[in-house]
Amino acid sequence: GFAVAVVMGKVNWGVLFEQHTWFIMPVPFKFGFFGFDLHAFLVLSFLFLVIVIEAIGDLTATSVVSEQPVRGRLYRSRLSGGILCDGLMTTLGAVFGCFPVATLAQNNGVIQLSGVASRKVGKFCGALFILFALFPVIVVFFQLLPRPVLGGALVVLFGTIACSGIRILLQHDVNRRESIVVAVSIGVGLMSLTSPEVFEHLPRFLKIFFDSAIVSGGVTAMIVHQLLPKGICPYEGDEDDDDCNPHSEFLFNKHE
Repeated sequence: GFAVAVVMGKVNWGVLFEQHTWFIMPVPFKFGFFGFDLHAFLVLSFLFLVIVIEAIGDLTATSVVSEQPVRGRLYRSRLSGGILCDGLMTTLGAVFGCFPVATLAQNNGVIQLSGVASRKVGKFCGALFILFALFPVIVVFFQLLPRPVLGGALVVLFGTIACSGIRILLQHDVNRRESIVVAVSIGVGLMSLTSPEVFEHLPRFLKIFFDSAIVSGGVTAMIVHQLLPKGICPYEGDEDDDDCNPHSEFLFNKHE
């Protein structure tokens, strides 16, 4: 795609000749040593809870596309290690004035496209990121990539991410209650993307949660999970389900 863009004259070579910073050293506590805001603390605490939930999904999807187990001690060890790494890197990032760190579902798309899930590749990419941070002039070469070329790659990338999420759902027998939780959370998340004006009249504290589709979907999933009554056995043979109580008043008569 980049080669075609070069032939068509769509690459802006002028960015190479602009003045760029060759080397930069991160400065600890550049924006102040310590500060505390109660409102920001409450909001970010809840957001990080959602980030943990997102990380569990991303790490599970990574295990699926890497043909690794999604149950058992090894799987739980990877979950705990990944979440711990997110927390430690976010703390370190705060020291240097960086944004919080979270797992990205795009990694699963890259694994599916390339067929490579080696940790050695991940460590190599991490070393590249450190190099880019110290020598920002290298990033200029990525600015040469035209947006249509990048967009074409992202179409396939995010499509594979959706496929990995569907694969995870298909591996688990989703009952009636869980399907409602998934459906409502996806619907609210899409609403945050397509119709953000719906949440304009909410209080500022609540509006922050619905600015992001991931956050709004995660919040909705947790709320609906608590509100929906448990004990629904919509199908015959579901009595072994953990959320199923065969004597529940919410049971449906299969003859009706």
